[in-house]
Amino acid sequence: MTSMGRRLVLLVVIAAVIVAAVAWQAPATLVSTRVERLLGHRVTLANSGGTVWNGHGTLVTSDARLPLRWRVHPQALLRGELAVTIAPDAPGANAPRADIVATEHGSRIHSAYLELPASALIDAAVPRPRMDAAGTVSVDATDLEWPLARSSTGAVNATWRDARIGVAGSEKIDLGDIGTQLRMQQGTLTGPITNTHGEFAIAGTLTVLPGGAGTIAGVVRPRRPDDPRTAALRALGAPEGDGVRLEWRWPAP
Repeated sequence: MTSMGRRLVLLVVIAAVIVAAVAWQAPATLVSTRVERLLGHRVTLANSGGTVWNGHGTLVTSDARLPLRWRVHPQALLRGELAVTIAPDAPGANAPRADIVATEHGSRIHSAYLELPASALIDAAVPRPRMDAAGTVSVDATDLEWPLARSSTGAVNATWRDARIGVAGSEKIDLGDIGTQLRMQQGTLTGPITNTHGEFAIAGTLTVLPGGAGTIAGVVRPRRPDDPRTAALRALGAPEGDGVRLEWRWPAP
């Protein structure tokens, strides 16, 4: 190699080192901007600090604040992947937690655990009519690919504890604890949804499509045969046994 060639290679190496150093120190506020654009400003990242590679902030929705930390694993970049570990950033908190790998084909969640107020989810999923919800939703996901792959891997377990819901301004209905165990079936997450305790019993199926849209379909019945709300419930769907078959769909985000 000529002396000119060696100098050129040296300049390229020095430039690469400078670019890497600048990127390594890039402020975490760049992540805040990206999160808001990706989620259509429905979720924001506030109080961000540190760097793009090792930072912290607070995810903010309409009714939830989730302090978290993130760490990007540089070695994954050599494989053309982006690997991120998310951990809680509040004393005594055990959520949110996640290990995520993103490639050009999608993302794989190796493990994740999230807890948030049910009101935050209901506000996002049901913009109209305005609903009031209470309780806490916990979500545990393992080996999940997104967009959903046509494979049998991946699972999501979710529980809505102390579930209560109603149209804004009206009395909330107590549904006890609602749970579902979703498994991958031909690119779709699906599984039974049931509840324990509460004023009404639920027996149905929850389905989440690859694009994020979904459906809940099943039978809802009052636990008390003399419940005065039975007539109103029957007006919402088709009678089936001692209950009513209902279906609720939501669009992709």
